[in-house]
Amino acid sequence: MRKTLRAFRPAGTVRMQPSKSVLHRALICAALAPGESELLNFAWSDDIQATARCLEDLGMCHISVSGSVCTVQGGLNEPGRPELDCGESGSTVRFLLPLALDGSERTFVGRGRLMQRPFAPYADICREQDIRFEHEGDRITVCGSLLPGTFSLPGDISSQFITGLLLALPRLEEPSAIELETPLESAGYVEITRSVQELFGVSTEAHGDSFRIGAPQSYRPAQLAVEGDYSHATFFAVAAALAGKLEIAGLNPDSVQGDRAVFELLSRIGADLDWNGQTVTVTKGDLQPFDMDVSQIPDAVPALSVLAAGINGTSHIRNAGRVRLKESDRLQAMAEELARLGVNVEQGEDSLTVHGTGRLRGGDVETHGDHRVAMALAVASLLADEPVVIHNAEVVAKSGPQFFREWEIIGGTEA
Repeated sequence: MRKTLRAFRPAGTVRMQPSKSVLHRALICAALAPGESELLNFAWSDDIQATARCLEDLGMCHISVSGSVCTVQGGLNEPGRPELDCGESGSTVRFLLPLALDGSERTFVGRGRLMQRPFAPYADICREQDIRFEHEGDRITVCGSLLPGTFSLPGDISSQFITGLLLALPRLEEPSAIELETPLESAGYVEITRSVQELFGVSTEAHGDSFRIGAPQSYRPAQLAVEGDYSHATFFAVAAALAGKLEIAGLNPDSVQGDRAVFELLSRIGADLDWNGQTVTVTKGDLQPFDMDVSQIPDAVPALSVLAAGINGTSHIRNAGRVRLKESDRLQAMAEELARLGVNVEQGEDSLTVHGTGRLRGGDVETHGDHRVAMALAVASLLADEPVVIHNAEVVAKSGPQFFREWEIIGGTEA
């Protein structure tokens, strides 16, 4: 699918979809809780469908959705299926793999770049516990039972490994610990995990670069209204800061979601932000170049790249090496596509230096099969003198299937 977008002044109100990060974790906790749980403000995306599908295929739960309410009958112990289709969702496979170590043979399958992403921390754990772990092509097969103990993990590859263990270890018969070998990046995602677990009756302790997991614990059913998604909201906040004024509704101002930091950055560099309850109004300002360490907010890199392009001056995006291992190499993807639109971008091993001018030229751009690259390029069209033609724009369905409908709500039309 191609989308041909032209510049306009964003205006109006856009309500944020539920947080994908919270939904993944809430679905899993509800699946582990015997009884009925309800998730309010629910919405499907490709990644959430992958997690729901795999939870049912593991025999853990039954899931039904009516409107914006998801009902989960959890705590089941059905035989399940031997093969689990994770689509392109890294969260799905990394969160569920430890839970699948129940003595049965399970095979996780994926598409795109999913199975090319790092899995060494789990491979090492399985080897230490004499659990079968075979990674061949787009398939990972495991067979064995997870045992309690002390788990040593790197903190700078992906916080998803830590989340996977935090979800699984409380159900074991003895306490466990997680010790990080390197400082934790994307720490906000781990805090999301722990906060959602608390709502379902499970607690863990964080002590610097280590976690203590009491066991055995039992997940309990809960009703949860899922807060809005800051990662998704980032694109609309940047759009408003560069080119207009938007009310972005449905955001928890006290959220532990890491991408909330983008809103703090926008305020620091000159955008006007006004909070009223769970709605923030973002208004274009005289923006100044920035220097941003994104080690805790890697998903914001595509949007921040466009933000930098729209500011007259040189901005630096640092400590971004991990984004080369996402759905695309996001540093390479953003450098290439912004260059097509006339922006001078210097690419480092873990950084981008963007020499922004505030204006772009139009033309054809590629999404590199990456939902966040696609949405960032839509924002870039606001700065372009001619239409921007986004090829393979359908990839937004991975996290934001309604994105282009939301784009219309704030005034966007196809050229």
